[in-house]
Amino acid sequence: MAKKKSKSVLIVDGYNVIHQDERLSRDFHLNPEDARYGLVEMLSNYQGYKKDEIIVIFDAYNTDKPLRSLSVFSNVNVVFTKHGETADEYIESFVSTIENRKNITVVTNDNVIAVLTLGRGCSHMSADLLFANMAAAVKKNKEYISKTDTTNRGNTLESLLDEKTLKWMEENRRK
Repeated sequence: MAKKKSKSVLIVDGYNVIHQDERLSRDFHLNPEDARYGLVEMLSNYQGYKKDEIIVIFDAYNTDKPLRSLSVFSNVNVVFTKHGETADEYIESFVSTIENRKNITVVTNDNVIAVLTLGRGCSHMSADLLFANMAAAVKKNKEYISKTDTTNRGNTLESLLDEKTLKWMEENRRK
């Protein structure tokens, strides 16, 4: 009997990743909510391609929120840490609770968290590689759509049918 492959989990260090992208970082300085939404939207599109579970962690370290908050936005789990808790602390604690860590990838450019999660059996991905993978997924999706979308190629029913069928259709259309 074939062993069922367990789902991969991508854990994203939210603000760390935002600050690795020029546009998202600029958005963050203007309006942090817009930057968070932009990242989550990009991750949601990527999730649709990869089918992995995605969890993005944002610090609420400097807020007065006493509890963590968890919400789901377009198939992406969004976690805000509680007051006094960093995303790094949450990620470290979270991966410690999972038994099978070989299908977990932590996305961060924070070397301490990268080494710590690697030491616990997780994989690591840099923010740059995540952005490259997301761009490649968008490109593949566009290529797939252009190959399968016949509306822009001028294909008509007549161009797809053989002469005999076309003649039969024409004769019966006039009856």
